[in-house]
Amino acid sequence: METPYRAVSFSKHDIITRQDMDQLEFNYRYVNDNTPRGLFHKAETKKIETYLIVVSGRATIKKKPKVDTSTVKVKFGKAFHPNCHPSITTGIVSRQTKVFCVVHGPKKIDYPNATGFEMTVNIADSGKKDKIKNNFFVNWQAMGYRTEDMYDF
Repeated sequence: METPYRAVSFSKHDIITRQDMDQLEFNYRYVNDNTPRGLFHKAETKKIETYLIVVSGRATIKKKPKVDTSTVKVKFGKAFHPNCHPSITTGIVSRQTKVFCVVHGPKKIDYPNATGFEMTVNIADSGKKDKIKNNFFVNWQAMGYRTEDMYDF
């Protein structure tokens, strides 16, 4: 399906026409108008109508043959509203079994916040098998919100 969005680019010393500027404005409005919106439950009783943002990635857990626990930091940049505490889900991609992942906020605060989160991964095998034998991945998704004024330039 074709959209009315059109790429606009400039090179050094190009003359920027009114049509170029109009297309840039149209592109901005098109993206803004077609951004998914929804209700985000900010707290148990408070819902806000806003722009939903989903950010995802993959964290690498490095092989550590002498320990059973590893912590990885994930940063979001400025993806979320500063007051947002995004919901985080994780999925472990490993051949090693009995792997557990706990998510908490940065610097050991209880909840993830707009800046990011930390994942602590633990291997819970019995006996001496209780080590991180190989590198593996933890895929993560963060869903939160930002407000319309955050899109203004």
